[in-house]
Amino acid sequence: MLEVLQQYKSLKDRFNEILALSGYRLDFLAKELNMQKNTMSAKKQRNSFTDDEMYKLLTIVWNERTEDKFLHQAMKEAEKDGLMSQNDITKMLDECK
Repeated sequence: MLEVLQQYKSLKDRFNEILALSGYRLDFLAKELNMQKNTMSAKKQRNSFTDDEMYKLLTIVWNERTEDKFLHQAMKEAEKDGLMSQNDITKMLDECK
């Protein structure tokens, strides 16, 4: 159970990174969530999306291309920091699907 919470926390901490890697524009994502662009921008800046908002956004932005970019970046960071193994990263990505 604690592992699931850790993975969720990691996802939440890196959520803005995932949004950036996806290449989607904030105005498009805001429209998809029926949200004003400035509200979307503020939530992104504060990393204050609700769980439901995160879920909806992930259903839009998470695809093979985003996953590949995220995995590549995470592996580069892991090599540099030695914090996450490739197995840990893969497991975290599987949880996002």
